[in-house]
Amino acid sequence: MKQVIRIMDMPDKVIAFDELPEELLAPFEMLNCSKLPRHWRDYIGERERLIKIKPERDPITGQMRTYATVSEKGPFVWVVDRELIPQQEAWSEIESYVKRNAPKNFRLTDPIVDIKTGKSSMAKKMGADAHSELTLEPEDVIVIPLYKEEKETSSVSVVPDVPKKDDIAVPEVIASENNTGSMKCQACGKTYLNERGLYLHKRRMHPLKVKEKVTIG
Repeated sequence: MKQVIRIMDMPDKVIAFDELPEELLAPFEMLNCSKLPRHWRDYIGERERLIKIKPERDPITGQMRTYATVSEKGPFVWVVDRELIPQQEAWSEIESYVKRNAPKNFRLTDPIVDIKTGKSSMAKKMGADAHSELTLEPEDVIVIPLYKEEKETSSVSVVPDVPKKDDIAVPEVIASENNTGSMKCQACGKTYLNERGLYLHKRRMHPLKVKEKVTIG
C-alpha cells in the first residue's frame, strides 16, 4: 500500500512512496484527510493511527494515571513540517534511503523535495497557491517505487576500539539564534523558527473551522 506524504508549504505539496520502512516515517505526524473529495480518500486508502496518551499524575491522590492507546482509522497521510529542524533531518534520511533503493530504470530528480527552501522537483503542488481550491488530481501524484532493503546480519562479534580520553576531539559548538525555535504553539507545545512556520502548523494541525468548499487547507 502506497504511503502519501504531504509537505507543508504555501501551497502544500504531495508525493508518494511504495513503500518506505515504517521507522523512517515515525518522526512525522499523521493527518486525517477525510475532508478531501472521495476520489482522493480512495487514492490515499484507509490506515490506522495509534494515539498514545501520556500518563499524568492525579493532583488529589498523587498517583499516576495511565490511559489506553486510542486507535483511529481513516485516510491518513504523513505530514512533513519543513520548519522543524528534526523533521528536516528525518527527511534527509528518507531521501538517502530512496536513492539507495529506487529501481535503476526509475528517474529520480535530485532533490526529491528540498524542504529547507521549499523548492521541489518531484512533489506536486495541491493548488495554485495556499488560498486556492484543490486542483491536483491523484493520478498526477508521483509514486516512487522502492526495493525492500535487506539488513545485513553477521554472526561474528566485533569489539570496537575504545579511543583514549586524550584522543577524543571535542567539537566546537557555535551558538546561533537559528538553532532553536522562538515561536511556540500553545495547543501542542511545538516550537518554530519563525511566525510563518507556526502559522502553517496551526493552519494544518489545529484548524479553527471547516470551509464548505474544498480548499487546500
